[in-house]
Amino acid sequence: FFEHLVLHPFIVPQPFLQKVSVSESPHSISTATKASSPQGRAALPAFSLPGLIDYAPALLAALLVVLLSGGFLHQQCLWVDETTQLKGLTLGPAELLRWLVGVDRGRFGVPGDRMPPLSYLLGGAWAQLFGLTETSMRWHSVALVACAAFIVARTAALLSGRFGSLIAGLAFALSPNVIITGVEIRAYPLLLLTAAASFYAFLRVVSEPRTYRTRWAALLSACLLSAIYTHFFGVVLAFGLWSSCLLTLFMQEGRQRPVWIAAVATGVLAIGLLPFIVSSVDMSATPTVHERSVRDFAKLLYRLYGHPALATSQLAVALAALGCGGLLALALAPRLDKAGAVRALALALLLGLFASVLGGALARGFNALSPSYNLWVVPGFCVLLSAATLVRWPAAQRVVPLLLLSLVAAAAYAATVIETHGTAFAHSSHRRIAALVRELGPEVAVLHDGPYGGAYFPLVYDFGPTLRQYSIAQGDGPPRIIALSATGEGAPFPLSKLDASRVLVVHTQWENADDVRGDLAGPPRTISEGPLARAMRTAPGFRLLHAERVVATEGAWVLAFSR
Repeated sequence: FFEHLVLHPFIVPQPFLQKVSVSESPHSISTATKASSPQGRAALPAFSLPGLIDYAPALLAALLVVLLSGGFLHQQCLWVDETTQLKGLTLGPAELLRWLVGVDRGRFGVPGDRMPPLSYLLGGAWAQLFGLTETSMRWHSVALVACAAFIVARTAALLSGRFGSLIAGLAFALSPNVIITGVEIRAYPLLLLTAAASFYAFLRVVSEPRTYRTRWAALLSACLLSAIYTHFFGVVLAFGLWSSCLLTLFMQEGRQRPVWIAAVATGVLAIGLLPFIVSSVDMSATPTVHERSVRDFAKLLYRLYGHPALATSQLAVALAALGCGGLLALALAPRLDKAGAVRALALALLLGLFASVLGGALARGFNALSPSYNLWVVPGFCVLLSAATLVRWPAAQRVVPLLLLSLVAAAAYAATVIETHGTAFAHSSHRRIAALVRELGPEVAVLHDGPYGGAYFPLVYDFGPTLRQYSIAQGDGPPRIIALSATGEGAPFPLSKLDASRVLVVHTQWENADDVRGDLAGPPRTISEGPLARAMRTAPGFRLLHAERVVATEGAWVLAFSR
């Protein structure tokens, strides 16, 4: 898309009409004068089979994202942050900006947001065309990530041709993190797309440090600004790419002025992010302290490609480690074609991760080492893996296909687990809880037997204030409950005073990778019943209708009672 948009005009004036011939390198282009047509008009560029084959890996990667994320789409559940995004999308652009900087933040009865506005503005345009529904907005995310997959594969083609394009495209499209992120109704799909486009423009510059076109520096600035106004960690991406780009041009005596101008322009135009940063800090006035350790960084590196779906098989983990580790080792080998561009890419990833680690050491209101915040690394990492094909050792070239096969086998296994057991990797148990609410009818009351945010807010989005929801009150003695509403919590009252003919008791609990793996391998682990569940079992006039264990990232133990 970027190549044809920027480089290839469809109709060329007659005196400058040229014929394009491709040399041994698919991206080394020479020109020769072409004779004019009998009619004296410029001819349109013709499609050729070799040209279509060059794009085949990118098209395959995009198709895989559509198929795999599309298959998981209907198994994903609404999460708290997604209800916030869906409510924010109902606002016009001006009111949206006011809301994101903190004006009347709690107007919808769901938590406010701390994100920059671009994902909302783009999502609003999609909603105008295809409707503002959960399914529509999930397909919006799939479309964004499919475009990202296409660009990742084409970026790898700049380095290592068709085979490298295939490696990067498959590594990206089959990544379990990409499959699941592909249906998020949040900023993360757009972050993947803007990061992929940024790496493309970055490689255009560092691949030809002395002769690159100024437009690539301008495009890099535009893509990074898009990332910055999509997610705050776009700043981390910008730091990594600009730092590596400037250092590479300095070391190779390249053209520095266009990049300096573009980098400064990025910094100046990013000042508009300040009101959103202030609003975000205000939301963390009493932050939760997150302890940091080397283990957190190791977990981040693992989760950039690893996933609980992959961890359900030790063989799959070993194959993924062999494939990723082997390709990465070859990509960083000393005897490498286009070594300058490859090292610039590796340095950009390293500097960006360093900024994340530094943020993790300084930040206290959020976990800066969260894999979701650092998804910007994934497109660049997949492109870096493709550089394994550039090693000059013949023996290494024979190993690369085997390493790719190892990586694809592991990723395909993880993708199969996600497609067949997707609800276990969903955000929460909301889909099943919402189905039980509908089955029990309009007279049902929902009792949250513990922390309630992950179950409460999606139910608010689906059913509105008409669904009565209560949380357990803290204290000794017989269980007491508190009515929940958009205006806050009510006064506690005894459970025996609850006037409802049907009651649904929900007890949620977080599950880590080991928990999910165990739940899929055998009977799901037990979630102990809370005080409300125990009280309802002995409440006069009530009988147990149904009890169910729901496996998910935030699993649940659900009990339905009727008078």
